[in-house]
Amino acid sequence: MSIIGTRSPHADGRSISRTLRLALLGLTIALAIIGAIGIAALYDTRQRYEDQLSAASALEVAAANLLASTVALEANLARPRSRRAARFVQSAARSFEDGVGRVALLAADDAASRALARRIAPARRNAAALAEHPTIDRTRRSARANLADVRDALQALAARQQVRREDARDAAQSRSRTALIAIVFGAGLALVGVLAFLTLLIRTMRSPLDELVVATRRMSSGDLSARVDATGPKEIEALGVAFNAMGADLASANARVETQRQRLQTTIQSLGDGLIMCDNGDRVTSLNPRASELVPRLRTGAAAHGAGSPLPQLSEALAGEVTVRREGDITLAVTAARLAGPDGGTVWTLRDITERARLEQAKSDFVATASHELRSPLTSIKGFIELLETTNADNLTDRQREFISIVLTSTDRLVDLVNDLLDIARIESGQFEVHPRSVDLRDTVEEVAALMTPRLEGKRQRLDVQIYDPRPPALADAARIRQVITNLVTNAHLYTDEGGTVTLRLSADARATTITVADTGRGMTPEDARRIFDRFYRGSVDERKHPGTGLGLAIVKSLVDLHGGSIDVSSELGRGTTFTVRLPSAQGLAGARPTAVDGPAEGTHRGAC
Repeated sequence: MSIIGTRSPHADGRSISRTLRLALLGLTIALAIIGAIGIAALYDTRQRYEDQLSAASALEVAAANLLASTVALEANLARPRSRRAARFVQSAARSFEDGVGRVALLAADDAASRALARRIAPARRNAAALAEHPTIDRTRRSARANLADVRDALQALAARQQVRREDARDAAQSRSRTALIAIVFGAGLALVGVLAFLTLLIRTMRSPLDELVVATRRMSSGDLSARVDATGPKEIEALGVAFNAMGADLASANARVETQRQRLQTTIQSLGDGLIMCDNGDRVTSLNPRASELVPRLRTGAAAHGAGSPLPQLSEALAGEVTVRREGDITLAVTAARLAGPDGGTVWTLRDITERARLEQAKSDFVATASHELRSPLTSIKGFIELLETTNADNLTDRQREFISIVLTSTDRLVDLVNDLLDIARIESGQFEVHPRSVDLRDTVEEVAALMTPRLEGKRQRLDVQIYDPRPPALADAARIRQVITNLVTNAHLYTDEGGTVTLRLSADARATTITVADTGRGMTPEDARRIFDRFYRGSVDERKHPGTGLGLAIVKSLVDLHGGSIDVSSELGRGTTFTVRLPSAQGLAGARPTAVDGPAEGTHRGAC
């Protein structure tokens, strides 16, 4: 098979459908002509047979009539002579003469019948003479002498007509068979001609089709350079052109895919992160050079979680980034993702975060040390300032008291910042402990509400406390949850304008205890809501005007995580923000509903202004 260019599918190709239509039309016309000729032959045979039957029957009837006339003439000649008998003889002779003439006329088409009719001709002449002279003896004797020969000839003539009918029937049958044979033979020839034409057409189609089959096999085996010579009937030619175009497109697409594959391979090989590909059987199928450096014990074909493998459990890596420490103080951040497609598998990403971990540890150590070192002098400063504030006011001017108040407020903020920094440092170092136990958080919620009510009243805000009963106890550290609730209510108080409402709700079901803190403040943008739990994040420029360290919500998130719970935030600008904390339940009780202040004893709904 040659690899050549393509031509237009309509250049000079013949349409298979048109050729087949013409062949079928020609076959139909040929069969119609053959059928018409055969029917005409059958009709002619039938007509000729009927004509011969009619002629033989007419001649036979004429012979019978002539025989009757012969008998009548003979009978009249045998009667005694009289004038009346002469008239009868004359009439019988004339009838005999007419009958002989009719027989001679009808016998003209058959040689044997003509010969028999000629035997009767002398009797006709005698009958004519008898009709002229019915009383002359010589005439009467001559006429009577021929009558016996006439009867024999007429009998032979009648027998001949029977033979003629049989011959006509045989001839008609023979001609009918010949016509049918001719029809069948002609139809067979037409079919043979059509079959021969179709065979020739198929031969003209087979060569390009075989070429297409061979080219298709080559292409399926990976040879995208295979092409065909687009020749043959129009449809086959169009198919060849389409095949060549498809081959060109596949070759171009394959070249692009190969280029992209090489670029991707180069990118993977040069990545600073390690990539490990595993099949569904958790065996390593490939890894880039950086992965070989980070995990030298893993090899292609080895088990991904074999002895000495630093990879964490797949479920943990699929859920998020997992930090793994290896021998030699190397810290890796490991993530995993499922590979799509029928083969499936997993891709692992390994990032060396040793330096980042070292820096974060150094930062945490510095924050912890600095916070610890600042805490003692700040406590002393705060004590002295509070002592000054409570001394005899007569010794202080208004300006001095204002300075003392400012210093005390700033000291409180510094103490809060130091405490938050210490909490963050202990949480990061793993030294921050919680002691969950079965506890009813009603007292905790009410305690925080009582603590925060004066602060909210300072901004004419309303604190709406909702406690749903009955509730199963929560599995929590009451002191830490108090810190969580205090931070959330404080945050709501700071970012809610005067006259707003802060809602503190406690509910539970058999699976979890839910604490909700909602406000009617200014809300947050989606970007703020996404980063609200980041350390030191203060939100937009307007929110940074409010006091705070940016650590409170980060501590809340860490404390909730340490309890095995979850915290969610939903917010809308201008409508307010809602924080929802879910803590594990210590036991299973179903059903919870809020109750008003004056409701049943099992529920509490309290508000403070």
